[in-house]
Amino acid sequence: MLFSGLVPMTTAMTIATPALAQSTTSAMTGVITDFVGNPVSGADVRIIHVPTGTVSRDRTNNQGRFTADNLRPGGPYKVTVTATDYAPREEENIFIALGRPFEISLSLQPVGTRVESTITVSGDRLQTIETGTVSTFSAQQIEDAATQERRLQEIARLDPKAFVDLGDDLEDQGISLLGFNTRFNNVVVDGISLVDSFGTTFSGLATSGSPISLDAIESFSVETAPFDVQNSNFTGGQINIVTRSGTNELDVRAFYSRAGGTILSGDRAGPEDFNRRDASDRWAITISGPIIKDKL
Repeated sequence: MLFSGLVPMTTAMTIATPALAQSTTSAMTGVITDFVGNPVSGADVRIIHVPTGTVSRDRTNNQGRFTADNLRPGGPYKVTVTATDYAPREEENIFIALGRPFEISLSLQPVGTRVESTITVSGDRLQTIETGTVSTFSAQQIEDAATQERRLQEIARLDPKAFVDLGDDLEDQGISLLGFNTRFNNVVVDGISLVDSFGTTFSGLATSGSPISLDAIESFSVETAPFDVQNSNFTGGQINIVTRSGTNELDVRAFYSRAGGTILSGDRAGPEDFNRRDASDRWAITISGPIIKDKL
């Protein structure tokens, strides 16, 4: 029997997984009025992210309102408003939080007059009904926090609604939000969920250690029961992380840390002896900067 012309075959299998659209950006909205409180329509609003030079623009509608989406968390931002027959206005040093719209209202002064105008800046959310609380920690706050193992749990417990049992083994130290089981939370990094989908770890994370270095985090938010269509796959709360990105300035950082060994002891085994944890050493270096200034 003769076999010829055998053609190798490749079988591709696709597994459908649910898409979890988590928020990785913030927004800014507000109302532009004249000095007597009437809305100014058609005003040009420029929102500049100072570290990168990126610009978002919008025009006010008939109610004087503008909205700018997909803004990077943090800041500082500078807002410039220009309108026909009105003097331009600027507001600087504005910082916005992850997933929480920032509201800013500006009052413009007509050209050629000395009428006093006021500027009111507010970081309150636009929703009139609060359906959840959010604690946001910036990269500087994370850097200033005192940690032993440089893990996510040590940042999350800065929120009063989070509990971490530091008496357990490191791989079993989960994050409990609002008293819920540690497996009922969701941890997302840049919109991607990093929870333990198979239930193999008590911590609820996909790895026994920290799934991301603290040095790579730009914004760290602890959200308890946020009612938002963008959030899902949890009951107790959600930890939303956005990683760092470059700015117009070249930045180089390096660190070394050592934990355990003779520095940190474990459970006491006898009247004089201690069971010491194995020593762990960490080295890291991060380099960030512009590829094309103000663009990339």
